[in-house]
Amino acid sequence: MFTSTLIKMMKDYKKVDRVILPGLKMIEQLQCNGCFTNLAEENHHFGMDLYVVCKEEITQCGDPQKLLASIDVFCGLLQFTECVLKKVLTQLMIFLCHKYPKVRKMTANKLYEAMLTYDDLVAEDNLDEVLSILSETQWDKPVSEVKPLRNKLCELFHVPKPVTKIMMLGDHSVIYNEVWFQTDFEAQNTELDVVQIWERC
Repeated sequence: MFTSTLIKMMKDYKKVDRVILPGLKMIEQLQCNGCFTNLAEENHHFGMDLYVVCKEEITQCGDPQKLLASIDVFCGLLQFTECVLKKVLTQLMIFLCHKYPKVRKMTANKLYEAMLTYDDLVAEDNLDEVLSILSETQWDKPVSEVKPLRNKLCELFHVPKPVTKIMMLGDHSVIYNEVWFQTDFEAQNTELDVVQIWERC
């Protein structure tokens, strides 16, 4: 089956950008043309499989082009069932406070478009407020300013706010969540991926 081959390709060439980046763009085009609509309606495992491989690709990723391409794919997965939907929404909420302003802005724009395309992403009573926050917020402002609005969206979507955790690297306390790490000896609100932190420690 084509979808199985697609997932296998993503796994076989994990982190190989010359394959993965065009692959993400191809998947987005297939989503736009409704090629996976029947699978979404059938509660097919493809949606979760695609979420997992995309999540693996963006973990510790500092490539803006890959991150931007993944946003399109994640938004296309919003048509799938509840278990996939909640995971995708949580990832998009993380992107709304990403260190790259362009990632934050594109996430807001694409999620806004998805809200107009797919039904039942949020309770009808909350729809206007969600659309207002997504469209009116200046997402390129500092993360500290947009985070309260992002957290409000988490409440409206009924998904958990990204959790900040703490661990120790040598003598340094490191604050991190599932995607980004931050050290107390870096400038406040400067987020680094794990590779950069290990190099600096």
